[in-house]
Amino acid sequence: MGNSDSNASIKALHTNYMVIRNIKDDPRYGEGRIVQQKQTKQEAFQKEINLTDEDKFKKFKVLLEKKESNKHENLINVTKLYFHEESQFCGQFFQIYILLEYIPQSLKETIEKRLTNKQYFKEKDLMQILKGCIDALYILQFQNITHQAIRPETISYQEQQQLVKLSDPTVSGLLSSFQLVVQEELKQINQYYLSPQLMQSLNDEVQPQHNPYKSDVYSLGMTMLHLSTLNNCDDCYDIPKLKVLLQQVQRRLQQIETTFSSQYVSLLRKMLLLNEDQRPDFIQLKYELQASLSSQSQLYEEQQIIQIQKAPIIQVQNYEQIIETSPIQLQSMQMVMNSQERNNLKIQQSNQSIRNSQIQKSQELRQSQQSNQSNYIDRNEVKELRPDISDHIKILPLSEQIAEPSGIDDNIGNQIGIDKFKHITNEPEQQNILMPVTSFETSQQYEQFIKMQQSKSNYYITDQSQKVDQNMRLINSFNTKRSDIEKVIEIYPNGSKYDGEKQNGLRQGYGIFYFQDNGGVYEGQWYDNKMHGNGTLFYASGKPAYEGQWVNDKFQGKGTLYNEEPQMLYSEFDYRDFDQVGEYWTKYIGQFYDDNKEGQGILYLSNGDRFDGTFIQDLISGLGKYIKVNGQMISGRWWRNKLQQ
Repeated sequence: MGNSDSNASIKALHTNYMVIRNIKDDPRYGEGRIVQQKQTKQEAFQKEINLTDEDKFKKFKVLLEKKESNKHENLINVTKLYFHEESQFCGQFFQIYILLEYIPQSLKETIEKRLTNKQYFKEKDLMQILKGCIDALYILQFQNITHQAIRPETISYQEQQQLVKLSDPTVSGLLSSFQLVVQEELKQINQYYLSPQLMQSLNDEVQPQHNPYKSDVYSLGMTMLHLSTLNNCDDCYDIPKLKVLLQQVQRRLQQIETTFSSQYVSLLRKMLLLNEDQRPDFIQLKYELQASLSSQSQLYEEQQIIQIQKAPIIQVQNYEQIIETSPIQLQSMQMVMNSQERNNLKIQQSNQSIRNSQIQKSQELRQSQQSNQSNYIDRNEVKELRPDISDHIKILPLSEQIAEPSGIDDNIGNQIGIDKFKHITNEPEQQNILMPVTSFETSQQYEQFIKMQQSKSNYYITDQSQKVDQNMRLINSFNTKRSDIEKVIEIYPNGSKYDGEKQNGLRQGYGIFYFQDNGGVYEGQWYDNKMHGNGTLFYASGKPAYEGQWVNDKFQGKGTLYNEEPQMLYSEFDYRDFDQVGEYWTKYIGQFYDDNKEGQGILYLSNGDRFDGTFIQDLISGLGKYIKVNGQMISGRWWRNKLQQ
């Protein structure tokens, strides 16, 4: 670009626009100025970018020109570009003037005005806002752009047109919410609606390890929760402990269940899942929203037919009422088809066919796009939880629930918070063959016993692999026969809660169980009322306790067991005696059988060392290698945690 063309471009800018006022730090636009077109009086936001690198200038120019030509209804679009190049003695300088659509008001101002007038949003307005935000963020994700600053004050809103617009971070240059929180030294952190993973990063004082799209989904979910009641979500964050309060988020969701349709609340629940791997990104969310809207439209048409058949003079119910009475409603208690719904079996089968297709496609998207991210769930402190929870979570009156906890195994890896895990079940425990206390040293008896145990362990592993394979076949079969699947939200007498799928009255499919009396959460697959398949159990602190394969409410198959609060070991560990490991371990990755570490696995210590070898009945027994952090390796045979040779 020649200087003459450049100067002509800048002259055109000054000729056609006048400056209204300068803006230092707008949450949506950043730094710049509001200008007005002299003839049309149309306002725009002007940003100025200065560069000295010609290659960067050319690349950015091409990028901006593409954005100028490709406009989107829910993004703040580039309306005009002006370029200026100046050659000086010390080098070249490049200036880019960007004119953006200017929306005077954000959702924050809209909320404040509506709260003063007690003018609450209707569901159709909220759905329009949600759809607009998802559409915009879907486009950004498709372009591999993350927003990372979703909150009411960063979302522009034209109330008369019911139109939302989001800024493109590559143009606005805004800092992420996480960066702002760190920059402001954690002030007003509860106003930024950070995801649990980002809160955990603040607590750990480390760079975030998360899926930024899914963190944005969480922030948007909190924003919609704010909009639904006009009350901010400050109470959902524990600022001193730097964590999200899961139970308060659930209470807020329960509060809006009486006001809005189950479809709307269910969508927010998915957005506010604490397990990042289960939370959708915007590509998945856009599909789920389309499926929900399509289902609602189909239900609306069928409801009209039903009403006409029942009584031609009765008018069609309004949108909210139809959703509340539709056959696929998620009720606050167990959803059961009533006799009237069964009389309309033909229509229900049509609905179910649509739902089956939508659920299967959604699951395919979820499986294909899940990221291997760290999972954290935060909640109020409650005391007791144990992984092998069974009938404690069945629907029973409190008087019938089994409440006597048994003792806790003190073997390596079962010291998960000591008193935080209690065994509650009405099924008798299998009596394992305990290993004799006698130390065999290097005797022939030891060799025979090891072979016997390894043979048994190999049988267990083969057997459990077959069970896990069978489990996956059962689950796949279940997924293909979902004609009677129900999506329920059940609240139990003791305050525990299940949010997930059921079939024939049993928890079956995907679901989340919240343990009210102990603060724990299980999120994953169910079969025949049991935790069965792949799932994650969380501590009351929100960190994962176990993630991996389950069979009949027990750890079985491949999995990872975490120590919630490992003690730091700053010296060498005596690898000859693992009875002394105490809390100096961080995690175990390997095989499990019947809740015990059984087979091959790796135990990681807090000083960086690790043991890689054989485990029998939760103890280190068999061949293995102790590998120090400096790379030194000791090979040998251990027996009941003791090195034998």
